[in-house]
Amino acid sequence: MNIKGLREKIVLHIGLFCSHTVNFDGTYFLLAKLGVNWKNVAELNYRGCGWPGSMFVRLKNGRSLNVQFVRGWNAYWNIFSPFFFTPLRCLMCSDLFNELADVSVGDAWLPEFKHENPGESVIVSRTKIGEEILASMERGSKLSLIKVHSSKVKQSQAFSLNFKKENLSRRLMLLTMFGKRTPKINSVQSSSFFWGFLGAFLAYLSFLFSSKRSFRKFLFYVPLPVFRLYFGLFKCIYLISCGGQF
Repeated sequence: MNIKGLREKIVLHIGLFCSHTVNFDGTYFLLAKLGVNWKNVAELNYRGCGWPGSMFVRLKNGRSLNVQFVRGWNAYWNIFSPFFFTPLRCLMCSDLFNELADVSVGDAWLPEFKHENPGESVIVSRTKIGEEILASMERGSKLSLIKVHSSKVKQSQAFSLNFKKENLSRRLMLLTMFGKRTPKINSVQSSSFFWGFLGAFLAYLSFLFSSKRSFRKFLFYVPLPVFRLYFGLFKCIYLISCGGQF
């Protein structure tokens, strides 16, 4: 849609790094596992309280709870890491870094930041206006910038980058076999057909299980640590599929 004058009003396009998102069923599912009726929720924040942070839920009666985001046997992202409650379109997406944005930002999942409480983000700048705004913010002490090599950026998103790019052709092939309409994308081939296809099948299986109400009832009784073990297996398969290079 071409809206007259809109282009001049948009100063900057900012995008997030995104491996996948979670649908509303996932939020309802998580709240139910925490013993919370969603109708009693007054406030919900998925991330906060430092980095990598935790999920904050405040109930209408004033009670609140925090649930660790990652890096723990009872962290809530254990459910969603292996692509449970992920929209099907996310399995067809190749864009991890929001490649059309002037500036993209995301978590720095690097060993040196493992115990960093406030955290440091990765910023990718692609355009002149993006560079100018970032430089202006640095001069105004709004942020602190440290240049890093592109390999560091790739390292910080290694698993998701492999999933989005290397395994895409296998997922599109699998989804087509199951009668799903898929976009026409020129994708690279993963190094291993068998392991890449197996990884694609597990991702689709996670989607399928969490999209059916009868299967969700079964998932409800799965402890969070079991989800973490499943994701460990899931990640190992992708590691093998890309030749051990993460």
